[in-house]
Formats: sequence, structure tokens, C-alpha cells
Amino acid sequence: MVSKDARQSGAGDTFITWLHPLHSGEIAGLTGRWIIFISGFIPVVLYVTGFIRWRQKRAVKNRF
Repeated sequence: MVSKDARQSGAGDTFITWLHPLHSGEIAGLTGRWIIFISGFIPVVLYVTGFIRWRQKRAVKNRF
């Protein structure tokens, strides 16, 4: 296995190396993992609240 010297890596290589820890929350320990876990529910919450608002606006529009 060939090892790289981190001091001679470019900014792109450094970013690629940090992608997985950033994505999985490993970078901030258990707190980071919980943040990543909870933020996974944000799209569902936005979808449901958007659907509810759409139904409310549609109901008001259909009354007139």
C-alpha cells in the first residue's frame, strides 16, 4: 500500500479525503452523527409541510 504525504496534497485531495467523515458525521463524533441523522428527516418534513400548505391554498381557492 502506498501512503501519501498529507503536507504535499493539494486542496482537492484534502477535500476528497474529508468527504466521507463530513458525510457520515464522523468529523464531530457522536454529536455529529446525531446531527446528520436528524438532518436526514428535513426533506420529509419539508415535503409534508409543503403538501399541507398546498392543500390549504387549494381549499381557499376553491371556495371562491
